Amino acid sequence: MRLETLLLSADVETVRVLRRVMQDAGIDLLLTSTVNDAADLMARRKFDAIIADCDDLPGADELVQQLRQGSSNRSAIVFALTNGTTNLRRAFGLGANFILEKPLSLERATRGLRAALGLMVRERRRYFRLPFEVPATLDFGQGTRYQFPTSNLSEGGLSVRATHKLPIGAKVRLSFCPPEGEAIECAALVAWSTDDGRAGLRFMVLGQAVRQQLADFISRASRYDDVAPAPRAGNGRGTAKLGVENGGREEMTRVNSHPAGSN
Repeated sequence: MRLETLLLSADVETVRVLRRVMQDAGIDLLLTSTVNDAADLMARRKFDAIIADCDDLPGADELVQQLRQGSSNRSAIVFALTNGTTNLRRAFGLGANFILEKPLSLERATRGLRAALGLMVRERRRYFRLPFEVPATLDFGQGTRYQFPTSNLSEGGLSVRATHKLPIGAKVRLSFCPPEGEAIECAALVAWSTDDGRAGLRFMVLGQAVRQQLADFISRASRYDDVAPAPRAGNGRGTAKLGVENGGREEMTRVNSHPAGSN
């Protein structure tokens, strides 16, 4: 499944450059030129990245700020397109991970996407739901124990098809076995539940070895190692302001975007 990016911009040249970069990287690009349309799309769909023209499209900066308070895309990777008005501090305050300065060159856009690609793939893997059907045992304690079939799996939890509505917020001891690998047993929380018995369980504590086992299984099953090729670098010069993750903390930094060996 390909990565998906939403571009909010009415700048013809910016759209042309970003369309080329996303095409080269194998990423699907959805374009809109109005804030209202972008807000509607973000309310209905999950995107791996969102690029917003914060300086030249009125309301785009506020939309970026609002999406961090929403549910569907609050963890999406966000690029702020700027044109001399929004500085690093302001962009970071809005919730942007990266800044791309206009006029946007192919080189700047390529280097920015390359810096973000790993985060995009990691976030997709985190929320991606893999169809997954195996028996799962839920132990509520005090002799209350059920076995239900699962329906999907992510790195953060799984869903089950129970015979009744499960109590939201209940803590359980969960055990299940992927088709390949060892059985997994962990503490879980009933995050949501419906009257027809569908329920979502969030993993509470996972050891590093178990996390790696899940990540490897989901990666193999969903082929996310090949989710997007690395974007090709151009031959231009420029400076891109990029937000990078450093030890679990996001910070804004300026990165020299001259290609290696240039003068």
